[in-house]
Amino acid sequence: MMGIKSLRAVLLFGFLVWLIPFVVSFLIFPLKASTPALFESIMPVVISIFAVLFPTLYFRKLRVGFLREGIAVGII
Repeated sequence: MMGIKSLRAVLLFGFLVWLIPFVVSFLIFPLKASTPALFESIMPVVISIFAVLFPTLYFRKLRVGFLREGIAVGII
């Protein structure tokens, strides 16, 4: 079962998965006015990178119980 340390990691990683693309979109927002296609192309790439990176970092430490942990993380 997920412990307090794991819960903190899940919440932190979840927040960072939201925060980092938000900051990137804020920084490149002027592109939306001048070149909307470029903005719309960059954002899915940024979101995909961090949506893969953080779960990889989280599950890298796990040795057993991937399915149960994955369901718990998904629900959170």
